Amino acid sequence: MPRQSVLDLDVIGHLHDKEMSSPHSSLGSGPSSSTSSMNTSPNSRKYYNTTLLKNIKMSGQLITSEDVYKLRREMQADFRMQKTSDDSQRCLKESLEVLSELRGELSYQSEPKSEDFPFFVSEYQALVCWIYSEIRFAPYMGELNRHFNNLKNEHRIILSSLRLHSIEHLLALLRFSNICLEYGFYCDEEALDWCREAVLTNEKQKRSSSSISIRCTSSLSSSSNPSTSSSFSPTMDDILQRREEQYRRDIERDLRVNVIEIQVALQEKLERFPLQRPTLEKLV
Repeated sequence: MPRQSVLDLDVIGHLHDKEMSSPHSSLGSGPSSSTSSMNTSPNSRKYYNTTLLKNIKMSGQLITSEDVYKLRREMQADFRMQKTSDDSQRCLKESLEVLSELRGELSYQSEPKSEDFPFFVSEYQALVCWIYSEIRFAPYMGELNRHFNNLKNEHRIILSSLRLHSIEHLLALLRFSNICLEYGFYCDEEALDWCREAVLTNEKQKRSSSSISIRCTSSLSSSSNPSTSSSFSPTMDDILQRREEQYRRDIERDLRVNVIEIQVALQEKLERFPLQRPTLEKLV
């Protein structure tokens, strides 16, 4: 039997949780899609999403990155369809409940790490960033300091799940810095430190690797035959490595720009509230 998506487990959900199903739920109604889910009531959306995630675990299957992607797209579609502030707010609260259900899966899959794990983390972060971006700009959502702390705690888990200084870790920090800029005034020194430390660490590593590369190149040049060196052509591995290095440089550049902008936002905050003034170290 082929593996089923998180959005195709209605029958499994009905079998495992038959006593909880209701006439308004999409469970047990056949294969689901975003369209069919969007036609249900708000309560059945909440029941549909959280229940199906639980039923995947009960069926012995791992929730994959594709599942999280489809789930996010469905929740985004539901959110866009809401006409009132109350309904939009309810959608965001339901999304936070789904996120809570997925958080346990993030910890469960981290050891041992599957091939899909980096993609799972990436999709999980995409869901986190979408939810908290909507919260940031929703006129009906208060306590933005608390929401930013929750966002930061989510990224504490995300970043700890990825190998330190890897491209995936660096990219996750870049995405985090983007949403820090969205929160602006509500961002704090700890969040800035995470991003700034990554920039400084990668710059040190880059200087160190450049020094080693220069020494190796010099040694090879002095010992190589001119006729053989002129016929050298890069292998596919060489090309892929150069692309990866360029990709890393692009991420580092964008992260550095964001760090500088976050520092400016925090400086403005400190000028408005001088009694909360810590020592704000600049990125050099």
